[in-house]
Order: sequence, then C-alpha cells, then structure tokens
Amino acid sequence: MSAPEAPDTYGAAWLALHKLYLRYARLVNDGTLRDAWTATNDAFYRTDAQGKRRASRDEGERAARAVATFAAACEAEAARREPPTADPDDERQELTSEDVHFIARRRAETEGTTPLRGVLADYWETGSEGAYWAVELDDREGYAALRVLQGGDLLVIHDASGEGVALALVLIEDMTSGWRPYHADAPWGLGQQACGPYWVHWIPKGYSPRQWWDVFSRHRGHRAEVYR
Repeated sequence: MSAPEAPDTYGAAWLALHKLYLRYARLVNDGTLRDAWTATNDAFYRTDAQGKRRASRDEGERAARAVATFAAACEAEAARREPPTADPDDERQELTSEDVHFIARRRAETEGTTPLRGVLADYWETGSEGAYWAVELDDREGYAALRVLQGGDLLVIHDASGEGVALALVLIEDMTSGWRPYHADAPWGLGQQACGPYWVHWIPKGYSPRQWWDVFSRHRGHRAEVYR
C-alpha cells in the first residue's frame, strides 16, 4: 500500500492568501497593508543561484506562516477601522476592475507572468465526457489555442465592446451543483453535472447551473483574460 499523499501546504497557503485579498482588498489597495501584502507574497519565492526569484513549493511552511501573520494584521486593522470590504461567506469571489489590475500587476512583478488573452469559449468532443469552460487564445489555431479553465484562475470577461469589464472572478470548482442521473428512470445510477445543454465537469462555486449558463451564454465569444 502506498503512503498517503502529503497535503499541498503551498497551494493551500496561496488560496488562503487570495481569499484574504478578496476580503480585505481596500486595506491593501489604499496602502494601509501594502507592505504586509508584499512581504507575504515574497514568502512564496526563493532566490536561485543566478539571483532570480522563483516560485517554490519548498517554501510551503514559510508561506503558511506568513499568510497567518498577514491574516492577523488584516483582522486587527479591519477591527480598528472598518468592517471587511467583502462578505467572507460570499462564494462567488467576484472582483472589481481595481482588484483585477492590482492582482495582475503584482503577478507580473513577482512572477513575470502575463495573462492569457483570447475569447471565452466552450469545448467538447468525443471522449471528453462533458463540456469544458475555456478560452481560445489569440494568434493560435486548433488545440494550440485551447486553454481549459481551472480552479484558482482569475477570469476576466469583457463586455461586447471589448473595453469594459463585464465580470471578473476567481474560479473555485463546484463539482456537485446540478448533478443529474444519466437516465431519469434510474435516479440511483451514474450521473454528472448538467449546465445549459451540456453535461459538464464543474461550474464556478456560488452559481447555480442556470445562473452560470445565463452568464456564460451571454458572454461566449467575448474578449477574456486568464491570470494563473
């Protein structure tokens, strides 16, 4: 029997940090906790032999401690000044344009990453066993253009003009809402989530299948960006 897989301390710390930002965005963006936010981000990286900063899962424990310290600072400052800027129980994790720009700038500064840019799409084929939410990248064709969305992605969907932001959210995979049996006369049998006309693998947490299909179908084909 193989040993149980160790918990992903690094990944859990990273998700916890983004949830803290969603809740206390105003305190970070107005500069009150900017230094603490930057220091906490730094805990996720180490400097290699060439002097370059690189994300390192070996820093999981250090990152977790830094996030706990940052959480305490956020709670103390919020209690002193004002209530949190977002309901911590809001499962949709939607962001403002200001939030998106700040996160994008921080990721570019710390990781040297750029967003994936293209159009919002859905993808399925024989063998995919359901549809996937995706973005088709600019300047590429076929499978090379396909980027399937995944939990943890920051998805920015633009309006019809391509200039304004219609919706921005951190994707958290809900793999239970909208589950249906494959055969109505055998509700105890195998099944899958359904959304709109598709069997799907997940929908964003906080949306019902009907709500997400309404959002997706209205914006399918619109400009979109993915930060991961």
